[in-house]
Amino acid sequence: MRYLLILSLLFIPPALAEEPAGTRVSISAQAEARATNDEVVVSFRIIAEGPLPRPLQQEVNRISQAVDKRLASEKLKLKTTDRRMEPQWDRQHNRRIGWRLEQTAEAKSQDLDVVPEWVQAIEELGVQLQGVSYRVSSKASRAVQDELRKQAVASFRAKAATMAKALSAPSYRVISLQTAQAQPVYPARGRMVMGMAMEAAEPPAMQAGESRISVSVSGEIELPFRDFPAR
Repeated sequence: MRYLLILSLLFIPPALAEEPAGTRVSISAQAEARATNDEVVVSFRIIAEGPLPRPLQQEVNRISQAVDKRLASEKLKLKTTDRRMEPQWDRQHNRRIGWRLEQTAEAKSQDLDVVPEWVQAIEELGVQLQGVSYRVSSKASRAVQDELRKQAVASFRAKAATMAKALSAPSYRVISLQTAQAQPVYPARGRMVMGMAMEAAEPPAMQAGESRISVSVSGEIELPFRDFPAR
């Protein structure tokens, strides 16, 4: 008898999925805002070419040290991103004709007022500017996203209430809710690209601009079942 009981328990079908207590509706909502860019990332490189590696190393090191010295007093974070020595070839005769040494770096700062001055200064030292990108800092972006998340949830609730009223439901339940934030969209005016170092001149005019930040929520609500007359 005991074995029969065990066998019967083994063959009990799994519990059926919980049936919804009402009509389920999927809803999504979004909130967005423009935020002032409060951070800049300046990327640049130092390049030297010639027949022998050692003079190239000396030249790149000299410029790199001069840049470090010039930027030491600025409120920024300086990071070397790459350094590589590559041979240059005469493809026609299949022989090496020299070397190319390139070192790249980036500087990140939130002291935007003085950026044009030190950008001009490092250009005059011999660096090639690759890009100047303004953006919203992580701290400022989180603060904006927190507020947008509240707005998106409020919009979600408003849509849910509208749907409940449309179906003559006295209330609704939130079954699930997900939130996501899009990457900030940086306008073209907040980014610029430059080539070879320029002769001494007035500091370049730079505008930080704004970025668009958005947060979206999506989820499912449940409304009490209600019979409607067929017309």
